[in-house]
Amino acid sequence: MMVWFEGNLTLSAVRGEDGFYVVREPLVCHWVEQERSGTVTVPERFITDLASIPSALWPVLSPWGAGIREAALVHDRVYESHEYSREFADALLYYGMRALPSTAAERWAVWLGVRAGGYWSYKSGPERQQERLKKLQDLNLFGELP
Repeated sequence: MMVWFEGNLTLSAVRGEDGFYVVREPLVCHWVEQERSGTVTVPERFITDLASIPSALWPVLSPWGAGIREAALVHDRVYESHEYSREFADALLYYGMRALPSTAAERWAVWLGVRAGGYWSYKSGPERQQERLKKLQDLNLFGELP
């Protein structure tokens, strides 16, 4: 699979919600696999925690690192929208990281992590996104975004 990104990754931290960010500009992920192709668009105001990497591993692989950010954001979007299957979302993450400055070891570690532990995140994705949106509306944070 070949993956590339279009747009600038612009995020704002959510006040009072450590580790959560709001997308300020849409990000588009294009993919081509054999005779199939498509896009995933991460819309403005999408809420993400980027990569759910245990904090003990951040010195080695940061969720904000250049080798994972855009791919993790697209992965979050697919996990929460169910636009594609979990298996496809995990493949997009892996191949998206290939399009970024990541190492083979980082890609495999992340892919193994989501394959081993991503079931519940994928299954509960749509509900989690609705809960996050409600919380941000309650905090009136959307009024502060352009």
